Amino acid sequence: MIKLVEGLVCSTMAGIFAVATLVLLLSPLAGAQPWQYCGSSAQYSPSSKYRTNLDAVLAALPRNATSSSALFATGAGPDDRIFALALCRGDGDGPGCLSCVAGAFQYARVSCPYDKEVAVLYDACFVYFSGQDFHRTTANVGQITLRNTPNATGGDAALFARQVRALLDGAARRAAYGTRRMFATARMYNGSVAAPVPTLYALTQCTPDLSRGDCWRCLEDLIVKSPLDGRTIGARTAGVRCGYRYENYAFYWGEPMLNLGMPPPHTAEATAGSRSGERTPINVETSLRSGANGLTAPPLCPCRWTLESEVAGETNTNPWQVAAAAAITTANRNPDAAACEKHDGEGWPRRRHLRPLPGLFRQPGSGGGRAWGRKGEARVLLFVGKKRKLRIVSIVVPVLAMVLCIFCIGWVRRLGKGTLVKVALEGQAMTNSAGNEDISTLLRIQDADSGFTLFDFSEVMDATDKFSEERKLGQGGFGSVYKGQLPNGLQVAVKRLSTHSHQGFVEFKNEIHLIAKLQHTNLVRLLGCCVEGEEHILIYEYMENKSLDFFIFDSTKAGLLTWRKRLNIIEGIAQGLLYLHKHSRLRVVHRDLKASNILLDNDMNPKISDFGLAKIFSSNSIQENTNRVVGTYGYMAPEYASEGVFSIKTDVYSFGVLLLEIISGNRNAGFYQHGTFFNLLGYAWMLWKEGRWFELVDASLPDQDQKLEILKCINIALMCVQESAVDRPTMSDVVAMLSMETMSSLPQPKRMESYPILYLAV
Repeated sequence: MIKLVEGLVCSTMAGIFAVATLVLLLSPLAGAQPWQYCGSSAQYSPSSKYRTNLDAVLAALPRNATSSSALFATGAGPDDRIFALALCRGDGDGPGCLSCVAGAFQYARVSCPYDKEVAVLYDACFVYFSGQDFHRTTANVGQITLRNTPNATGGDAALFARQVRALLDGAARRAAYGTRRMFATARMYNGSVAAPVPTLYALTQCTPDLSRGDCWRCLEDLIVKSPLDGRTIGARTAGVRCGYRYENYAFYWGEPMLNLGMPPPHTAEATAGSRSGERTPINVETSLRSGANGLTAPPLCPCRWTLESEVAGETNTNPWQVAAAAAITTANRNPDAAACEKHDGEGWPRRRHLRPLPGLFRQPGSGGGRAWGRKGEARVLLFVGKKRKLRIVSIVVPVLAMVLCIFCIGWVRRLGKGTLVKVALEGQAMTNSAGNEDISTLLRIQDADSGFTLFDFSEVMDATDKFSEERKLGQGGFGSVYKGQLPNGLQVAVKRLSTHSHQGFVEFKNEIHLIAKLQHTNLVRLLGCCVEGEEHILIYEYMENKSLDFFIFDSTKAGLLTWRKRLNIIEGIAQGLLYLHKHSRLRVVHRDLKASNILLDNDMNPKISDFGLAKIFSSNSIQENTNRVVGTYGYMAPEYASEGVFSIKTDVYSFGVLLLEIISGNRNAGFYQHGTFFNLLGYAWMLWKEGRWFELVDASLPDQDQKLEILKCINIALMCVQESAVDRPTMSDVVAMLSMETMSSLPQPKRMESYPILYLAV
């Protein structure tokens, strides 16, 4: 069996170009890529089981890393255990990642034949495999350090070292806490063109299965221990969990996510140009807030150094406000031409256009864009490509006297028929003057590295053949689900909410706000949504094998699920819940875990779905209360069903019920046929205490050598469904118990006397 755990991170709009974090110490070198490490601790024979497992894992990893939005995957094989990792840099894309990872594994086999531990580093990717399980720890083992030659000459070496460290610290914090993909790029201006290295560029990255805190600690440990002596103009240090790199040239793709320092003066003139005939707007990325923090950010377009003299005179005192205001002024004065077109200075992008946006941020009744420091009405332009509508969303923006609290982020998201620019305002209450909250709700969830997309209703209609019955996959309480296909061939699941269901819309917004911010290989991926009039539609990745209940409760299809497949499903669900409860950026209680909400991909890997009832749980709270008990009877914990008290232990209870259903092939709800026990839980406990647990096992499972594993899972399930939440394990405990080789140290469930009375399944 091969178990693959993919990570999460959205690939950027830039193209191929990626690098990774590597493993195992090499001496400093300046040679060409690739760099490899051949472990000397152990070797395998060509005919060994290790070789067979290695072939299987390495064959699957390139494909899984490429299909992951994180460009990251890990794998493990059974018996002679093999653990492997593949990671591409966060600014790469799928095809480039696939080519690099496949080539790296091939190179590993040639350069280090029969070594059990091998690492290969390219500028585009990193791969590593070992007989030791490095997946379960956060230790950044097997570090590699590379230094560039020649070294920097002249200047203040101590000052230069401090600048490098400040750059790396900023990039590390951005990777750990500022991006979803645990990847960041940064640039630091050293203030003078006469400096030995006028501009420095850095990159930091963690494997996306780390928590944010672990990522920060890993990078900081690397930076603190790195030999930054002030003479090396470029270096990198990396390990199996995190790594950094800095150079005196822009080695990554696209604009940096973080800018530090002040750029040197530049005298080059920018030339105005006519707007593009294709009407394709460029990515607009302006951070006024960063100016208040002493950082610099590109203004609305790279015309910072071509401001008129009266504006340039003010630049030293308030450059971030004046530059943006001047760019807006220029756009308003020249409605038929771009405000600025090209700038060849160091660090600025070439051929960057600001589309003519008449009235953008112009205060109504004012003659220009520079009088925007007072409280007034601003306008945010939402442009959708060639064949789509142009919408203007009016908002009220209160502006304090000393600080402009407007922070605009726009970006370009390619779709099938055009280019979409989405604008988000952080820290501001966004309401449409027409009373339509849909657009503002959606805009607030966007961020620069989100994979979330706003679809046109016409696109959804085309994808589902106008919601034809032939495309219909099923129907629930709040709407129907259809199979769809996008113009690029991608198959999707389209959930169309009932237009008359208020609760359905509440769940729609809840799901967007939650799952769009959560990414894990065992959570279903929300690709986007569509809002038009009363239509509220969610678009998910399509799962070929439908849901778990489709198999385990069908006497014919249940035979397709061997015990190994069922155990893989159990472990995957446990990993998904552990991510929600502990490792995600939000601490989430699902509240509706059940067999029909576990979707199965082509390889029968589980993905938790339907987050409409999920709740964000305070990290300081043990439990919380709700006045509205929602969910599915039969899976509800007793304290939640009777008192409305929920916690992470609520999900643990549901997991225990689901585990018993997977083992037995019977539903908890409607289980009446066994004497006085009105549900599956009571029946399972009766068999357990009488030593007849094997009678619980699904008859479609043939006699195998997995009896101890099945017994272990029944033990864990009964612990999860204990009446008192205090007695139930956490999902961290569950994952640990599932990995135990024996049952000798496994706790026993407490006696369950009240199940026949309390749990009449509905």
